[in-house]
Amino acid sequence: MTSQHGPARSGPAHTALPLPASRVGRGTVGGLLTGGFALALSGLLLVGSISFLQIGSLARERVPVEHTYQVLDGIGGLRELTDSAETGQRGYLLTGQDFYLTPYEQAVPLLGQRMATLARLTQDNPRQQAALAQLRGPLQDKLAELAETIALRRSQGFAAAQAVAQTNRGARAMTQIRRLLDNMRDEEQRLLDQRLAVSNQQATRTRRLIVWVVLGSAVLVAAGAAAVTRRLALPLRGLPRPPCASMSET
Repeated sequence: MTSQHGPARSGPAHTALPLPASRVGRGTVGGLLTGGFALALSGLLLVGSISFLQIGSLARERVPVEHTYQVLDGIGGLRELTDSAETGQRGYLLTGQDFYLTPYEQAVPLLGQRMATLARLTQDNPRQQAALAQLRGPLQDKLAELAETIALRRSQGFAAAQAVAQTNRGARAMTQIRRLLDNMRDEEQRLLDQRLAVSNQQATRTRRLIVWVVLGSAVLVAAGAAAVTRRLALPLRGLPRPPCASMSET
């Protein structure tokens, strides 16, 4: 007895269609991915190299600035030492007690060191070297006046020391010292303003360059990624779509 429904009809076979090996092979995919990673790595290396070079340039621009700060510190220190020496002398002349000589005794040995340091730091600046040469005379006069009045106060009393102080020799020397130190400070401040301006300009250029390099590298990497994606997707567009399975049976 035969079936009334007849022989069963089979639907069309749905088999996966392989991608053409000649168009998208493992080697092609690997090469594209390797190229993409190489492009990204090249961008990172470029950004890192330029940043490193620019940071080195910034460090070099800071050297003159730091040097100027050292000179300003030396000028300020020299003025403080001369003031301390004079303060110690005045205290001793008024009281006759050796305790008040402590600032003077501490300052005098350091004055020569400060002068030598300033001479070394400003050896490339003729104007500051000339100011130091002018400063040596008044400084020696002031130190000589301080030593003389202290010795007179110790050996002959207050009146003898006061007589020397009232000649105003020490006051005139101190006025010259302060004027010359003020001129040296103004000169260094002028140099500092110039050097800070150059350093700030270099910093601004560095920031802009790094930003543009980062943006350029990002664009290149994005373009490379898009090219790889298109290259991988192109062979898939030509493949036939599998027919849809029939949902009903006859």
